[in-house]
Amino acid sequence: MAGALLRSADFLKFWTAQCVSQAGSQISVIAFPLLAVLTLHADAIQVGVLTALGRAPWLLFALPAGVLADRRRRHGLLVGADLVRAAALAWIPVAAMLGVLTVEQLYVVTFVLGSMTVIFDIAAQSYLPAITPAERLADGNSKLEMSRAGAEAVGPSAGGVLVQLVSAPVTIVVDLVSFLVSAVLLSRIRTREPAVAAPATGRSIPAEIKEGLRFVLGHRLLRWNVIAAATANFFGNMLLAVQVLFILNGLGLRPALIGLILGVGSLGAVAGAAVATTLIRRAGFGPTLIIGLATTAAGGVVLGLAGGPYPMRVGLAGLAATLLVFGVPLFDVAVVTLRQLITPDRLLGRVNASMRFLIFGTMPVGALAGGLLAEHAGLRTAVLVAGAGLAVPVVLLLISPLARLRTDVRSSSAAMDVAAPTGGK
Repeated sequence: MAGALLRSADFLKFWTAQCVSQAGSQISVIAFPLLAVLTLHADAIQVGVLTALGRAPWLLFALPAGVLADRRRRHGLLVGADLVRAAALAWIPVAAMLGVLTVEQLYVVTFVLGSMTVIFDIAAQSYLPAITPAERLADGNSKLEMSRAGAEAVGPSAGGVLVQLVSAPVTIVVDLVSFLVSAVLLSRIRTREPAVAAPATGRSIPAEIKEGLRFVLGHRLLRWNVIAAATANFFGNMLLAVQVLFILNGLGLRPALIGLILGVGSLGAVAGAAVATTLIRRAGFGPTLIIGLATTAAGGVVLGLAGGPYPMRVGLAGLAATLLVFGVPLFDVAVVTLRQLITPDRLLGRVNASMRFLIFGTMPVGALAGGLLAEHAGLRTAVLVAGAGLAVPVVLLLISPLARLRTDVRSSSAAMDVAAPTGGK
């Protein structure tokens, strides 16, 4: 099954494009906060605002983007989003070279990047079933998660070293180039998508948004997924907002070492992505979701408790980084595959958008909460609160119908009182 997927030229182009752009983006994950802290002298609240602005477009634009992904060719949306992201990133090295770069400009670029990422990610998840047979979707999603995890293993370490060697603004150029390469690869995909159905006469964008939301909230599996994932994202982004600053200032590690720790730790995500399909097949969707979130929660607690002599701080930071990311691909592969199998193609863009809106809507709030808590109670307190909070969605999953979900998704969903809308105003 996996071999057949790898023989698909279009899937390989799609996957390679994701590998390249994800690697560039992971370099920016560490380059952006280091640029803010080391070059522009941002404080914890400003770093929290920066992280929040990258997530805020999910709250603002996800639902309209879902309508767009159901009304337009998803392939074109992918290429266009990559090109706009490359153009936005180009301003950072230019402004730095001219000596006019400010934190506020970094806010604007981050917001534009986040907005285009909303369009890209919704279109990508909705586009994959067009180039991948249903029986290979879990494997396809697993490979895409491996590209993300591999990028997290390589990107931060490379980013930390590059920031130290050539400065953060110059490092951003790598991400810019990655988006251009991704756009070229995606433009060469030849598989034609199913014809886009014209919206019913008189159907407004709000009416189409409502249809997607009704499907998600009317489906017990998807509804519980929203509750658990939204909670996890709140506390996860609380941690993400202060993670680099805590390791830099709280644990006293240098930028290059931070990048190395995050990169090596991300090998845990590669391992998680590699076993995700097998775990889903053997244990089922529900247990895979629970194992994924429980591992991530453990990583947050370990990071908050890190201390002692320098070698111990380095070791605990590395262990925490590994645990934090090992469970992410397990959760993500199970969630995305479940959603793609349950949802009709004509609704897939809006359902993906509705899920992302409801789930990601807590991310900017969590990031701001992390920055504020760190400023007033200290970095370590913020990390510990976030780590403990990540255990909450594990409990939610254990009491939900998702805990009993195995692999026969379609028959299970048929018995789960799905409110599949057929139209409406």
